[in-house]
Amino acid sequence: MQKSNLHNAGIAGAGYAAKARERGDPAFDQTDITIRVGPLAYSELVWIPLGKVGRVIAVSPDYLVRHGTPQQPQVLLAHNSLLLSGFAPLAQWPMFEGGKRVLLPVKRNVICNSADVLLGMALAGIGIARFGDFLAERAIADGRLVPLLADCHDADPTALSPLVLPGRQNIPRPRALIDFLKLACQTSAAST
Repeated sequence: MQKSNLHNAGIAGAGYAAKARERGDPAFDQTDITIRVGPLAYSELVWIPLGKVGRVIAVSPDYLVRHGTPQQPQVLLAHNSLLLSGFAPLAQWPMFEGGKRVLLPVKRNVICNSADVLLGMALAGIGIARFGDFLAERAIADGRLVPLLADCHDADPTALSPLVLPGRQNIPRPRALIDFLKLACQTSAAST
């Protein structure tokens, strides 16, 4: 849906759902490697820790010009929010208020199962989103997105890991990708 269509549809009072594609079952699909951000419930898949991913609340400067800049966490409740579906904990944004960690239940104007689609919507000025820091990093660096409430937002670092079917972690092709990812994560961590 184009930016003008969402704005013309009165997004501030409505909820929209967008679906990019269904998440598969790596074991059923016989997928060599699945990248996972977040904790893993019981699984037969082999979990290989790579590092941590933090989160950032970000918005386009265009959105801020039209709607104002939230200065306090509670003000986010009056803004358009873009949420990732399928992960209930992500619908509550962790903030610090008065020295205590609180979960802010942001309203859901747009829900989508693709973080990449939500990034595009945020860049188009449709609303405020909470991204994995790696996803918003480039857009923040070049000014297309602006971080919000960094002084009171809990970045909530969580595990980043490839998941591999048992026995496949030592097959040359998956092993090469795992080794590449480990090196890339170490290089990235060293440069920050």
